[in-house]
This record gives sequence, C-alpha cells and structure tokens, in this order.
Amino acid sequence: MSTNEKALTPSPPRGYYTGKGTAAGALAKMVGEGRSIAKQERSRWQTNRYMYRGEQWSTPRPGAQASSARLSMMVDNPKGRKRDTFNRLRQMTDGRVSLLTAQRPPYEVVPRGREQGTIDAARQATKLVAAKWDESGWNVGGSIREMVLNGEIDGISFLHVYYDPNCGDVSHIPFDTTSGKPVDSVEHYEALSGADPNGESLWSYRAMKLGDVCWRVVRPGAISVDPSAERWSDCRWVVESRVFPRSMIEDQAGAKVEDIIKLSVERTNRSPSQGQRPDVAVPLNVEDQAGTSDRTVAGRDEFLVHEAYIKPGGDWPKGAHIRWLDRAPGSPLTMEPYDDYCLPYRPFNPKPDGGHFMRCRGTVDELAPIQQRFNRILSLVHEWLERVARPPMIVPIGALRNQEIFNDKGIIEVHPIGDPHFMPISSEPVAVLTQHLQWCVSQMAEIANQSDAIRGFSPGQGVESAVGIQTLAQNSETQLSGTAAQVATAIEWGLSRSLELVAKNYVMPRLISSAGVDDSEELRAFTGSQIRGADNVRITASILPQSRALQFQTLMQLAPVVGADIRPHVARFMEGSYDEFINAETAQRSRQKRENHALAALATLPIKDQVWTDFSGLKAQFMEGLQLAAKNGSINPMQDALARGIHPPLVLDLLRTAGINVPTVEDYDDHTAHLRMLDDWRLSDGFDAVHPMVRQAAREHAEDHKKALAGKLTSMGSQQPPAGAGGAGSKAAPKGQPSPPKQPGQAPGANAPMPVAGAN
Repeated sequence: MSTNEKALTPSPPRGYYTGKGTAAGALAKMVGEGRSIAKQERSRWQTNRYMYRGEQWSTPRPGAQASSARLSMMVDNPKGRKRDTFNRLRQMTDGRVSLLTAQRPPYEVVPRGREQGTIDAARQATKLVAAKWDESGWNVGGSIREMVLNGEIDGISFLHVYYDPNCGDVSHIPFDTTSGKPVDSVEHYEALSGADPNGESLWSYRAMKLGDVCWRVVRPGAISVDPSAERWSDCRWVVESRVFPRSMIEDQAGAKVEDIIKLSVERTNRSPSQGQRPDVAVPLNVEDQAGTSDRTVAGRDEFLVHEAYIKPGGDWPKGAHIRWLDRAPGSPLTMEPYDDYCLPYRPFNPKPDGGHFMRCRGTVDELAPIQQRFNRILSLVHEWLERVARPPMIVPIGALRNQEIFNDKGIIEVHPIGDPHFMPISSEPVAVLTQHLQWCVSQMAEIANQSDAIRGFSPGQGVESAVGIQTLAQNSETQLSGTAAQVATAIEWGLSRSLELVAKNYVMPRLISSAGVDDSEELRAFTGSQIRGADNVRITASILPQSRALQFQTLMQLAPVVGADIRPHVARFMEGSYDEFINAETAQRSRQKRENHALAALATLPIKDQVWTDFSGLKAQFMEGLQLAAKNGSINPMQDALARGIHPPLVLDLLRTAGINVPTVEDYDDHTAHLRMLDDWRLSDGFDAVHPMVRQAAREHAEDHKKALAGKLTSMGSQQPPAGAGGAGSKAAPKGQPSPPKQPGQAPGANAPMPVAGAN
C-alpha cells in the first residue's frame, strides 16, 4: 500500500451498513433516488428565480433538454413586440420577508429542571445566544432572512446548523505546562500569573482554533431526501451535494484526489463515475448555490462531494455521517456514527399545502401569473403610446418608400388607390388599462398580505389614520400568523440545536466578551458543559413588528406604573423612541443584577461567620434594651431609642467598618425596578440556601431602596405650584366699561373688599 493510501484514515463503512450489497452502492442509490422530486421541481424553482430577479420573459433554451439551465432571457417576441417589465413581484416578496424578519424575536431558554445550577445555565445560554446573534457570531439574523426569502421564492428552503472545528478566529488559550491542559478557572489563572508573571515556565499561551457553530441556508436543488417520507419528521436520511476545491479535499483527506479515486476503484471493483480515468479532468455539472443555473467546473480544480446524515435504525444500526467524493464512494473522506435521531437540517415551508414538503408553493408561485398579466398590459400601453406618437401612414406601393419618413415600420403599403393618408386612431384605452394595472397590483398585495399602510399609503387622516394603521397592523399579524409560526419554529429549532452543539463541542475554554454577556472577570473560562440541561429555546411573543402608535398608546396607559414623575420620560414620548424605555429599564435591571451578584459574593468572605456572630450579639443587646424601656413605661421604645441616637445594628454597616465594599443606594436608581430585581432573587429557589449574613444584607439593601422611594414620593407630594400659576383674572368691571388688567398671583376676586359683619 502506498504512502498516500495509508493517509486515508477512513476505511470502508464496515459495521455501519448491514443491508444488501455494498455501502458504497447504497450511498450512490440514495443520492439518485433522493433527487427524484427535485428533478421534477427544478424547472419551477428556476423560473421563480428568474421572475424574482426581474427576468420575467423567458424561453426554453435550444438543446438544453433536461438540464436546469433550460431557460434564457427573452427580450423581444419573435413577432417583434416589446417586452416591458416593472418588477412588482419582487417588491411584494421583499416586503413580506421584511415583515417576518424585521426584528429579533423575544426568546428565552427554558431549563429542563428547577435546580439552581440548571436555572443559572439557562440564563448563561440566553446571554450566549444574544452574543452570537449578529454576523460576528453565528449570523442568526442573516441566515433567517435568507431562509425566509428562499422559501418565498422556491416554496421550500433548508436550514443547516452544524459544528465546524475549523471555524472561527484563532484564539490564544493559556495552558498549564505541568499538566498540558488549558487553564479553566480564574483562580488557577491568577495563581499561575502570580507565580510566573511573564509565562516563561509554568504556563504559556497557545494559538489555536476553537471551532464554532455555523448556520447555513441550503436551496432544495442541492438536497437529496428520503423519497418515502412526505413529512420531514418521517425522513430517515438526507444528503447534501456541494462543490469543494481540490486543495480543501486533499488537506482533509491527507491524500491526492487521484489516489482517493484509485483506492475506491480497488475496494469496490467499480470504475469511476462518468466512465473516466481518475487522472483525467472531467467536466462536472452541479447546481450553483449562488445563482439560478448550472455551471461547469474543471475536474482537476473542484469536485462534487456528498455529505450524508443517516438516523440510527434499519440497515444503518449505528447511524452514519459520511462524506465522500462523487467519483469515489468506496473511499469516504469522513465516516463516523451518528447517534442523533434529529437530522441537522430543517425545511422551511412558508405555505405548507398538506402534500409533500418538497412540492410546496411559495409566494412567487402565486404572484407570477398576475405579474405576467401586469407585464402584458404594460406592453399594450407602451405600444399604444408609440402608435399615438407615430401613427402609421397609408401609401401606394412604390411611393414614399424612404425609411426616413417612419423608421419603425410605421408605413402600410396598399395598391395605388387614392392619396396617402393617416389611419384613424381608436379611442384612448389608457384609463381602462391603467385601472387594470392597479387591479393587478392590489391583487398581488392581497396575496402577499401587504396592507396599504405597510406599502406607504396612509388610511385617512387624523384620528381615523391612527385607528386605521392599528387595524391594518393587526390584520397583517393575523394574515401572516401561519408563516410567522413556521419562521418561529425554525428559529427555535436552530437555536436549540446550536446550544446542543455548544454543550457537546465547546470543550476548550474560551473568552466570551461580546454584547449581551456579563464578563467582568479577567478570564472567563466558558465551556459547553456549563449550559447542559438548558438548550430548550422558546419564542415568547409574536415575531411580527407592532404598530408604533399602538405601542405608545400602551405606554401612555402605563404611565402611572412608570412613576409619579413622568417628566424624565417626556422626551422619549416626544421623540418617539420606544427603545429608550426598554434601554432605560434594561440598564436599571442590569445595575441591580450586578448588585445582587455583589451581595451574593459576600458569602465567599473569610470573615462572614464572625460578622454574623457580631451582628447577632448586637441585635440581641438592642432587643433587650427595647424590652427594658418598655418595662420602664415607654410608650414607643423604638422611637425613644432613635431619639437618643440608638439605632438597630446593620450587617452592611459592620461590613463597611471592616473595609468591605458593599452596594450602596444612589440617587439615580430607579428604586421600583431595583426592588423588582431584588424580589426575583429573594424568591428564587437557591436564596434560602445562602449564608444568613447574605440574606440579611439583601433585606437591608431592599429597606434602603424603600426608604429612598418613600422620601422621593414625600418630597414630590410636598411641592406647591408657583405663585400665580393660574394667571387669575381681576374683578369684572361694570357693564359698558373695560375690564382692568389681570393681577398676577391673585385668586379670582382677590381685589374685592372683605365683607364686614352687619353690612347690607
């Protein structure tokens, strides 16, 4: 065996396949049978993509036969008629996609248990998803929009979520040179840094790729699915076909492509596919994922690679994840068991019709006939306007045959009878045709669930406009509820699978310092095991955008709940920034959350037991003093003690005296929001298990917020309006005389004389 053959680590899939024949033959059969529906639907998918791009007049390409590159752009009719196009279809489709993906959906990670560790893991998982949402992370938002757009065009698109060990930027991880393992805790890192500040002997940084979760959107033409399954839940296997460059294939396999093909021939006793020698470049036709037609790639530069995921059961008892060259099924590039009963792909059907999920129609299928009718009417209007501008002229044969008169064949030749004259033009059809164009647009808007308000038309004026906008927004939410539910299901599946992959593959510690993740430590040794048991993501509200007018109406109704003083929020109401409310609330909650963490960290102090003992003793002495004062006849012992300057002991004061930094109530705190966060923490399952000193500190901190809130309300209630705020008027003048000027600062009738007792 040659050196290159020894480099091929995967062996033939023995032990994976127990059916009849060889595993290589079974894989090739799966690819062929799995494309049976795709072959029937590919012409429709291609036509829809042409329609969406604006190339809405197409014709079969001569000699294309069954290839997917069978359509070509047709500019003019064979009879010479113009083909005018105004792409309303794309506007309606993009508007529908924008409604479904306009905002990040509200979500939460539901823990599988009520243990404190699982609850904390769910919170950490929620932060991780927020940090990885954007393009710098997993690009969830971009992938969801691409998935919805492809689904609206083709009627189906596939979302692929997987873990790539070679993905992500190069990270520098500290390693312990003694054990050869990565540093996985802050304490360990600080100990090594203290003993070896420069990292010369005890530890050092290593540059390596940690791998990450990847989101991909796959068009249905590249997918082979189980032909016996009409629903995705019944699908047993899926195969994706992609084109990879030679360098990537040889780097992963550790051997040349020619040697891989040669070894496959020896193992299976079969010649390479397409009946060619392994060392000869073969033109390869594959579907281009980025375009709408096929492309031909050189056999020496790029090769077709299949990747199969097979559920355990049947002829594959262990399941299988196999990658192999199309021309070398007997020499797999990757081969490993697949013990998951959930395939890593998820189809998205915006309008499922109850039939086979691969045959579902999208919005473009429904809009295409009306768009074609729109194009025909537009062409008729164009032709009529041209004839009006240049009417045809009737001339005898042989006379006035100069093309300079009418260069667009605007001449009708007749026998020489009579003088040349112009043909009469029929009555103007523009009004009728324009009304028909408007009808086409309105029909397309109804099919795409695009209301007038969404397309920029204001329904009415004043109060009627606000009510109409709210009504249309609610109607759009109702009409798009089915597709929105499909999108929400895909998002939930993708995020849940991402967290499963994180828990399984995030073995190496990594620094998480992205937006949405609390990371105040110098080193955050995050691993996937920290979120195990917390991978169930649920969408908590509608993913469709709401009416801004309706949102602010709700805020005005909730103004008393915001606080007695609404002046800090007036600018937000006037500017129309709904997000300002959410940001302010989030900032206050985050501050109290940090304070909760600081209070909980008091349990790690070495002096916690001594502080609690001192506090208990001082509290007992204070209570004895109150009891003694009560026996001596004091009516209110507590008030008398406070008047003499004797205050009850506080844990927070003892900690401050010991030099411990504890949270302090500030004047800019929103005390109501802070109290809600404190209540959430004190009502949690793990609060009763913490040290009693921490519980007492939390109670005292809550009392400080209550006192500050009571003082604020008292000061607001004691405020008096400025003098003369009402601008009171003077006493009315007698009839027929001008009234005197208003006297500022006086109440009505203030300049009238006081009545005297006994006067008439």
